[in-house]
Amino acid sequence: MNEQKDLITNIEEKELDKTQTECVNSEERNILAIAGAGCGKTTTLLARVKYLIEKRKANKEDILILSFTNSSTNELKERIRRVTHEDIDVFTFHKLGKSIINSVDGYDVTLYKNGVSKFVSQYLDIRLKKGKYYEFYDFLINHYHEYVPFKSFDKKEHEYKYLKEKAIISLDNEYKMTFEENVISNYLFLHKINYEYFMTNPLGDEFRKLCSGFYLPDYDLYIFNLYIDKEGNKPLWGYPKNKRVAQKNYDAYINFLNTYPGFKDKCIFTYSYDFENNQFADKLNEELDKYNIKRDFSYDDIDEEISRVFAYNISFIKKLIANFITLMKTTARKSENVLKIDNYYNKAEEIRSKSFYKLVLPIYEAYEKILYHNNQIDFNDMILKATDYVNKGLYLKDYKYILIDEFQDISSSRMRLVDSIYRKSESEIFAVGDDYQSIFRFTGSDINIFYDFEKEYNAKKYLIENNYRFDSNIANLSNKFILQNPHQIKKELKSKRAGVSSVEFVTSPNKNNLTKLFLDKLYSLPIGSEVMLLGRYKKDILRYAKTEETEITVNEEKEVNIKVIRRPDLDINFMTVHKAKGLECDYVFILNTFNNLMGFPCNITDDNLIKLLLKNKENFLYAEERRLFYVAMTRAKEKLFIMVDRNSLSPFVEELMEYKINK
Repeated sequence: MNEQKDLITNIEEKELDKTQTECVNSEERNILAIAGAGCGKTTTLLARVKYLIEKRKANKEDILILSFTNSSTNELKERIRRVTHEDIDVFTFHKLGKSIINSVDGYDVTLYKNGVSKFVSQYLDIRLKKGKYYEFYDFLINHYHEYVPFKSFDKKEHEYKYLKEKAIISLDNEYKMTFEENVISNYLFLHKINYEYFMTNPLGDEFRKLCSGFYLPDYDLYIFNLYIDKEGNKPLWGYPKNKRVAQKNYDAYINFLNTYPGFKDKCIFTYSYDFENNQFADKLNEELDKYNIKRDFSYDDIDEEISRVFAYNISFIKKLIANFITLMKTTARKSENVLKIDNYYNKAEEIRSKSFYKLVLPIYEAYEKILYHNNQIDFNDMILKATDYVNKGLYLKDYKYILIDEFQDISSSRMRLVDSIYRKSESEIFAVGDDYQSIFRFTGSDINIFYDFEKEYNAKKYLIENNYRFDSNIANLSNKFILQNPHQIKKELKSKRAGVSSVEFVTSPNKNNLTKLFLDKLYSLPIGSEVMLLGRYKKDILRYAKTEETEITVNEEKEVNIKVIRRPDLDINFMTVHKAKGLECDYVFILNTFNNLMGFPCNITDDNLIKLLLKNKENFLYAEERRLFYVAMTRAKEKLFIMVDRNSLSPFVEELMEYKINK
């Protein structure tokens, strides 16, 4: 490397640290700059542009800078202009794709503006209204909810609560005690077998809580599901720390069912291992045949039940289908490619997936047909078609230097576009990002591209760890939290600011008191403070703002502003954590830390069907939700407030509070 005086050592009146200086001035062809939250990712990228212009004497026409949003590209373009006095190509990936297509075709391409989500919703609404939508019924009833083993719960009541939170309900519009009983109920309903469900022993108090099942009044028979898996394990319900006692108690329960006068010789048994082996229906059919129980299977008469009972589930299936189709396109997969997928965990996942393919692929084909007949493309096609043009040599412009901001959010289709330009133009790639902040999987981003870049592109990796946003308390707590996922690249946020009391858990014994505590904390802030309120969902603000002391306004940019009547001096903005990425604020409140279906972590994300389209499955519980919570934690410059309901503790909050106790 050249002498110090020939290096780029500062940018925008900021001194670069040692690692930034080495990274910015590196002569390596490909570079991966991994910069933690508040460590100056964009500053590093700007300095690299300055280095290329001033030290490598690069022409501005040879430089391409890519980011993910219009706001970020506009900001980058303006900051680059101030630093270099040059207008350099700064594009979103979609704008780059559109530019390439227009350049080759010679006219402005027409975009399909409805979007895949709206198309899927309208398609399903029309199809369900017609009725007899058997592919949908099969997936919804038999496969939408992934199998839940009894071993996941210490008590039977806990499984019942879980099913209610997940809205796993049966066709008779009732919740059952267990997942397997829900499946049995749907079987009986669809086969038109008259039944009565009971949650506790209908004949007495013996084994009252264990004894749930079905009574068939037309045959004076009972159906009981016995929770025994293929390894012979039985429930630990009530005795989670004493397996011997739990299994002895369950054996006594089985003996009771076989010997009690009211049940003896009247029981049909199903077993958990039959559910695990996908043999439940076959085995139950064999048992029903022994008693000559008539069945008349049909989906023909359940249209009304589907719309009435499963409206909530249908809304999530729409999102799942739209996300799957989007991911098909971002990974450049056609229907035939999907049908060749074989990386299933087990037979159950394969059966579930193939039921879904029967539903989703005709919708995908219909969507593609609409685009074709209208001579339109969608946003994903912009990238796919542009890549094809570059690979065919139809796009003539060369970029010698490709710089990518927020590289952790890249998808496989975007990376293929970058790679096509890289190989055609023999470019250099400078990618900057943070794997800890990869939170856009639902749009097709694939963190594995970030992980594999160093090896696949023979890139030099730099870890930029000096934090300029918050103190060591927030740095240490957030770092320990994110590194519970062993797949993240290990780095350590370092802050020169000593940690004081910059993280506070605002704890209430119940949800009702949270709003009062929240307002008390706002009232205590310094005059003129800037405040960021963060939610996992858009609706999270409603719990805190429905009072006479607050007013909510939404401006033309759809930004949500909160006015506290007693503190009009406070500048308070609410947004989701996804929207807050890349932003910072003096005081930050994380509002939703509840442990429920729509809590934080969210319990409705990361369906395995989506994971099948990714190069590698990220096998760590709540991996993306953990990164999202990390993003929320690292927005605060002065103080982070975490709102806590003691009766509904998020597992993330429990974990963080344990760190604070044991630090």
